[in-house]
Amino acid sequence: MTNRSRYNIWIILGWISILLIAGCGASNQNPDSSMADTSQSQITEIADSKNPNTAPSEKKSAGMAAMMVYQAELSLNVKDLATSQKSLTQLVEKMNGYIVEANSYNQGEENSLLNGDFRIRIPNTKFNAFLEETEKLALKVANRTIQGRDVTEEYIDLEARLASKQVLEKQLLGLMKNAQKTSDLLQIAQDVNKVQTEIEQLKGKMKYLKNQSDFATVTIHMTENKAVLPSLSDNPVSTWDKTKQQFMNSIKFMVDSASVLFVVIVGTSPLLLFIGAIIAGIMYWKKRKGKKDESV
Repeated sequence: MTNRSRYNIWIILGWISILLIAGCGASNQNPDSSMADTSQSQITEIADSKNPNTAPSEKKSAGMAAMMVYQAELSLNVKDLATSQKSLTQLVEKMNGYIVEANSYNQGEENSLLNGDFRIRIPNTKFNAFLEETEKLALKVANRTIQGRDVTEEYIDLEARLASKQVLEKQLLGLMKNAQKTSDLLQIAQDVNKVQTEIEQLKGKMKYLKNQSDFATVTIHMTENKAVLPSLSDNPVSTWDKTKQQFMNSIKFMVDSASVLFVVIVGTSPLLLFIGAIIAGIMYWKKRKGKKDESV
């Protein structure tokens, strides 16, 4: 082998070494960017694997008892509102419920009968029994309305979405620990905050549905239906009081009449004097005329 051939071989080996070193440097140039790409792919993979419409949630739906939300409205005619309200309060306590709102009022004039409105929460397991016992307090049930709504699928969907968000939150927190660039750390922190907010919202909706399905809502309107009869004991005016009142009315009438007569006489006195003078003149003239006729 000549010296020139050896020289060419060394030049080729040198270029190969330079290309290998450059390739290794390019692959290690931005490790944070590689990690960011990995985090995005992992987030996408988690979201896809925890879809609420997957088979595991369907299996859970099949084995879960139905969650029903019940509402009822009753319009009752009662004999006495105060007595019925007391009995209703005792019944609610007996069935481990609670009164959310209670109002009583007069509708119309001052002496009209009382009305009452009540909003009550009762455990679903005692819903029908409570309605039956409440209707016994009434003279008449004017209206009865019951509504039911199945929220099972809605609750299961929220539950599946919550599980997905919780797994995503855990993965993001893990990525945050390994982040090296500040920009990546800030981006992951924003994603964590967004996911945690969604988790709290889902928990709030689930808690609301659970409460609504555990306790039924019953709205009750009561109206008194008793006859109010007057009695002697309730009459504030006695016979003696009526006599005194009539006596004073008679005296007042006489005084008013005398006052009117006095006003008429005094007020028309000039006219009366004028008329009296005319009458006196006529009578005097007739008297003189009569004497003249007798003398002739």
